[in-house]
Amino acid sequence: MSVQDRFNPQSTDIFVASSPKTGTTWLKALTFAILTRSRLSGSTTSSLLAKMPHDCVPFLEFQLSDQNPKEEEGGGVQKIISMCSFEELSSLEVNKNAEHRTPGISSPIQNSVFFRKGEIGDWANHLTPEMGARLDDIMEKKLKGSGLKLPR
Repeated sequence: MSVQDRFNPQSTDIFVASSPKTGTTWLKALTFAILTRSRLSGSTTSSLLAKMPHDCVPFLEFQLSDQNPKEEEGGGVQKIISMCSFEELSSLEVNKNAEHRTPGISSPIQNSVFFRKGEIGDWANHLTPEMGARLDDIMEKKLKGSGLKLPR
């Protein structure tokens, strides 16, 4: 039975989607930090500082809390921005030297491979032009009729 047949969406579900090599690790870090922001108030500890973003957000099963208008005044937004910066995430010990285990894959992956340079266009150092064009074609087909277009 497929996931589609058994999935029962809830009104509080959040879906995070990205294409390969477009910042999925960073997107997961931001998602986790935003959804757990109420736990950051007055604290400098977050699971994100000790775990890989892929371990913090394997599946999204968060309940959204009400937004607090005083969060920005209290520095909550700045805490999230700082904690999820490329410099901060890529320099954490867990992301430099630990390993990530994916269910169904026998060998672990070094967390450091999820953090490249953080520069626009760096994909060209990891994918051939043909691979990039193929991904662009796939995305164009997936976005067709949505009103969204890929920049070329």
